[in-house]
Amino acid sequence: MFAMGDSTSIGVGQSRSLVRYYLNSVSSNIVSKIQSNTAVFVYSNIIFKDDSEQTIENFLTGEITTTKERGERVFSKMDLPTKMGNHAVVKQFLDEKHHQYFAIAYIDEPRHIVMITFSTQTTSQFQTYYSNFEKIVKSYEKSVIGMEQ
Repeated sequence: MFAMGDSTSIGVGQSRSLVRYYLNSVSSNIVSKIQSNTAVFVYSNIIFKDDSEQTIENFLTGEITTTKERGERVFSKMDLPTKMGNHAVVKQFLDEKHHQYFAIAYIDEPRHIVMITFSTQTTSQFQTYYSNFEKIVKSYEKSVIGMEQ
């Protein structure tokens, strides 16, 4: 079972274990530009793994199944390298009926999965800002405060 963590703006996400995620200053500038357009959103979330048997693959299988059951289309994109040296699995979710276009980067950590989500209401906005989303994902790094990694 996976447990949902705190949903926060992309600048800083904090889990109950005091894990904070930071994006470099270039990404902060990108977020400011994206947030000035009210129909484009970037946010992060943390999914807690309840036991060591859970994998990102299990989680993604459930996400994709649920999405397809709702009638949305799912596309796999190339994994993106992060500043930490790991990689982000990127999926695009297109719900044309409701005018919702998402890209989600899933980053596997030992105790949780970090999700960075990019959302727009039109395909043109999606195409215009997608490269900025990629820059944000590539800037991902982790700092653990007050506990072991």
